[in-house]
Amino acid sequence: MRALAIDTVTEMCSVALWQDGMFIERKELAINRHSDIVLGMVSKLLAEAEITLTQVDLLVNDVGPGSFTGIRIGMGVTQGLAYGADLPVIGVDSLVTLALGVRELGSGDILAAIDARMGQLYWAQFARSSGGLQCRGELHLSNPEQLGGITETVYGVGSGWDSYAPQLRERLSVSGVSEGHCPQARHALECGLARDESDWVSAGALLPVYLRNDVAKVSKKPPLASR
Repeated sequence: MRALAIDTVTEMCSVALWQDGMFIERKELAINRHSDIVLGMVSKLLAEAEITLTQVDLLVNDVGPGSFTGIRIGMGVTQGLAYGADLPVIGVDSLVTLALGVRELGSGDILAAIDARMGQLYWAQFARSSGGLQCRGELHLSNPEQLGGITETVYGVGSGWDSYAPQLRERLSVSGVSEGHCPQARHALECGLARDESDWVSAGALLPVYLRNDVAKVSKKPPLASR
């Protein structure tokens, strides 16, 4: 089994390959340069693994929420590769991808938040369990002030905390915050691999998760199995 993931929804551009139980990844902070470098990163990753795209079994794409432009770049590249090599795809959410990166840090629930600009956050709350992470409810778009109803102690991660930590700490019980974290393709891969093969779709069926301007596609996710 080989799976390749692409994540371009924030300022981090990353690609990752899972092959024979091992991960290989490349990542780079690439503000406004994702379209210039992502295909080159994929090519170098495949060359490092000494395989071709046609030897990959599945493509995984972080479909948001996040930067509208970043989402479209990642989806376009993923769909183009999938059409060219006749591969199935699976879309994963950026917030669960972000939460997976800190699942072993801190205590309490994980509150993953991405700065949505315009004074708002994309966010979701995840409970930890022996089986992985479980999303409490759905993915949200709201002002920082609207998070005051959360009663559980949370551990924060994401650019939303980088931008709005004082407002969030004032309203929430916070055990700690990881600064400077972005969703990454390695964790998108883990999320995709934990999903059932019945969730694999054709390239044309891959859909973005925007959460804004009435183009939202919000999905409740099952618990993520630990790998």
